[in-house]
Amino acid sequence: RDAEVVLQRRSIVAPFDGTISDVLIRSGQYVNAGQPIVLLGDLNGLQIETTDLNEKDIAGLKIGDKIMVTVDALPGIQVEGTIAKIAPKSSKTTGVNYTVTIDLAQVPEKLRWGMTALVDMAK
Repeated sequence: RDAEVVLQRRSIVAPFDGTISDVLIRSGQYVNAGQPIVLLGDLNGLQIETTDLNEKDIAGLKIGDKIMVTVDALPGIQVEGTIAKIAPKSSKTTGVNYTVTIDLAQVPEKLRWGMTALVDMAK
């Protein structure tokens, strides 16, 4: 029984199924409770986050709007997206820019975390 408790305390359990994209610690390193040790992502449910939409760009947008997304690395592929979240406050960058989060209707097979995308907001 004691061995089971020790094993349980040494086990790491992720809060969701996903793919490890980065290990944030070294082998043998001591970590504190709550300290991140890996970067984990669900690659089946990738979202697009904008970094450069200014106040004029987002003025006419609302949650639930449909938009088209293209990815620089995947020419000829367009994916429909839905606006899931619009930041209530501008981000701390040059200018007045807002982060908009977009859910994709489907995730293209070759889409990878961190790829550059173009969001077409034309209605």
